[in-house]
Amino acid sequence: PYTTLFRSQYGEVDPSWVTEETQPYLDAYFYFLSDTGFKPDPQWTERSMIATIHNMRLGVTPDCYGTMKREKWLVELKCTASRQPSWSIQTALQEMAIFSSNHCGRVRRFALMLMKTGKYNLGAEHTNHESDSANGIAALRNVYWRMEAGQDLRKKLELAG
Repeated sequence: PYTTLFRSQYGEVDPSWVTEETQPYLDAYFYFLSDTGFKPDPQWTERSMIATIHNMRLGVTPDCYGTMKREKWLVELKCTASRQPSWSIQTALQEMAIFSSNHCGRVRRFALMLMKTGKYNLGAEHTNHESDSANGIAALRNVYWRMEAGQDLRKKLELAG
């Protein structure tokens, strides 16, 4: 049943990919789709891209971009039990990347928490577009400043991992 519900630009989900551990998260996602009527656009499911925001390039991968009734929605999937305030900035940067813009506010933005119990929590809509955009751009500026100052951020990531 999942193969026709979950499509991306790479094709449909193969049921053999779903493990016992991941099954509840996938169930939660499908309950969300069934309960809300959200229709992800397969061409925008896990679509990686390089975007330029305020003349800074970054890589982003929006999880789900699609429609809910007649509205456009951007939904970031999270498999966790606690909310993070940074998710609103993440969805803002994703929206700016999708629309090649320095601002957000064209679509409704959410982080969908998928629980290991098989339930989901959509949570509050990310509506502080001006602040989320500004904070996302500030974070990018900080990364670029650090790289221009000679910090090898890739090496720091390798050491941390």
